[in-house]
Amino acid sequence: MARQSVLLSTHRDSLIIEDFIFHVILKNEDTPRYFNEVTFTDDSQRKFFTDLILAAAEGTQYVFSDREHSDFVRNCQLIIDDPKSNFVTQSKILTHSFHELHSGNVNDGVFVVTRVSMVVDNERRSFIALLKVDYARVYQQIEERNDNNIRITFKEIQESIAEDKSKIQKWALVDISNKFGWDVLAKQRGRSGKQADTPEAISDYFKRYLGVTERECDSNLTRAFVTNVFAWARQQEGLPECEIPNNYKARAISYMEATNTFDSEKFVDFVVRDDEPDRKEQLINSLTEYLRNQGLHGQVFSPKPDSLPKSQKKNTLKTEFGVTVIWEGNMNANGITIDDNSDQNYKVITIKTPNYDLT
Repeated sequence: MARQSVLLSTHRDSLIIEDFIFHVILKNEDTPRYFNEVTFTDDSQRKFFTDLILAAAEGTQYVFSDREHSDFVRNCQLIIDDPKSNFVTQSKILTHSFHELHSGNVNDGVFVVTRVSMVVDNERRSFIALLKVDYARVYQQIEERNDNNIRITFKEIQESIAEDKSKIQKWALVDISNKFGWDVLAKQRGRSGKQADTPEAISDYFKRYLGVTERECDSNLTRAFVTNVFAWARQQEGLPECEIPNNYKARAISYMEATNTFDSEKFVDFVVRDDEPDRKEQLINSLTEYLRNQGLHGQVFSPKPDSLPKSQKKNTLKTEFGVTVIWEGNMNANGITIDDNSDQNYKVITIKTPNYDLT
């Protein structure tokens, strides 16, 4: 069976946490603080972390660089093969490896390791989800010590990570099964001078930790988003009267030219223009779902507008009388309008220009 390219909403809606633990990484300590058990005290806490894990489902798609010889893959596989025996031990190994690879200024943090499951093709399958969260007394903790074992119970949520997204440093969702076209979905919060809620492609050391490389290069993704916006717009009925599919493509190109870090939600909101709120919401939802089905929505990359071929930037309008109009960018910005002729079964195409050449 062909590998699927994207997590659908049905997959995400079925996600549940099967095993959960965290360990603490502090910059002034040589080794992480390891725990042997972390227990939820109510369903709201489980949902709280489920929502955080689902944020990784909107990350950039990566594939393993050397699956056969990857310690990371092997450690994740051991968890999935026998979680009862291996989960805690391998979670400590995964945390230790992350700590060892972290170079430069280390931010204090909680490294969350989970085994989650989702229903894919009518079968519940296991995935590994990882979160690096700023260290804070987010929960009042009760520590129960039994010999060398430390069991952590959350008593009360004292502040909400969900209300302050800047606390989430890194997300990763790992598929070991080869079920999807990607092996890892990952992202991290904005660095140096960028807004904390703006996700970025992951850092080099996080790539080394996961042992991954981008599934698609930035140039390919730039072209793919523009192509698919145009394809989607051509399928739509009931677009605003002043809009044609070419305008959506032109705005997609403009977004690529104006931003350094691609963000799916901002992209869709930029592309869809409409003065009617209900119709705009419907078009935004439609385009978002279309891009998800193409395996594109949620990708984080640096747009490369120069990679767009000239033919992709051009818009062409041909009439039944053999007249061809070619332009780049928004139709109205180029002085071109199309109106219905109420008296006859014709369209009225108007071109306004301060001058023209006959060739």
